[in-house]
Amino acid sequence: MSNRRSFFSGYFQKTLLNRFWFAIFLLIGVGVWNGCATSSPTTPKTNESNNLEARMVKALRTHSTSLRQLKSQMEELQQKLDESEQLKRNQNILLLEMEKKFDERAIQMERKLEQYNLKMRKQDGEMERLNKNYREMRLALDKSPSTQRSTATPPPSATKPVAAKSKPAPASRVPPQTTPKPAPVPKPEPSNVDQLFESGWSLFKSEQYLQAIEILQKLRKEHPNHPNAIEAHFLIGDAYYSMQNYQSAAIEFHDFTQQNPQYPSVFDAQWKLAQSLEKSGEIGLALEIYQNIIQNDSPYRDQAMERIKFYESE
Repeated sequence: MSNRRSFFSGYFQKTLLNRFWFAIFLLIGVGVWNGCATSSPTTPKTNESNNLEARMVKALRTHSTSLRQLKSQMEELQQKLDESEQLKRNQNILLLEMEKKFDERAIQMERKLEQYNLKMRKQDGEMERLNKNYREMRLALDKSPSTQRSTATPPPSATKPVAAKSKPAPASRVPPQTTPKPAPVPKPEPSNVDQLFESGWSLFKSEQYLQAIEILQKLRKEHPNHPNAIEAHFLIGDAYYSMQNYQSAAIEFHDFTQQNPQYPSVFDAQWKLAQSLEKSGEIGLALEIYQNIIQNDSPYRDQAMERIKFYESE
């Protein structure tokens, strides 16, 4: 732009100078002509010389007007050049601002991309951890003892056999002899298994879950065939569940449902097994248990259907 400006300015300056010098020489010529005419009285002025002088004066005036117009045009052109330079500077400033905003936007996008990548890495790590827990849980469930179904041992009957009624003896003349009354039979003291169960139950109600689990496990180990051992097994799983140790709770409830399929608490154990698997992140296994609950017509059927619909809607 500066080269173009210098070209135009140089061109007009040369044109003005040429016309200026032309006008100067013309004035000098007119003056010399007038001087010669006045100095030689013998040379009369002719009409031709007068016409020539008039034409020269007219030409001089015309050139003066042209000079003024050219000067005005040069001023206008200079103003336009200044405006063009100002516009160019404004455009450069605008470009710099746009580049600055673009750089800031690019930096923000890079930061967001880094945050997204970091979030994705965390999610990948979380998915890996969940998959690892799923494999461990699956392996633990596969290796759990007594996976085959076995019915609970019914408690021994508390009723005593009724003695057969004997025929009355024929009356005799011998007077009846009085027999002494039998001594009262003392009540049997609670057995060791009952004491263990009551102790574990009391600890469970008082939220001392670790002590309760220890005592109930001892009951199951020492008296595996006692009816209270079944309830102790359920309480152990419930204690782990209350402690939010959902993996251990899932193992205990899984063993309970496999070993005691006909026990009244089996529906509760199935529901808490599904809940433990879901809360420990094993969604796939939890959904399988929910399906089993629905198929078995459990009291928890509606809740299981709601949980399945919840995950299907995601």
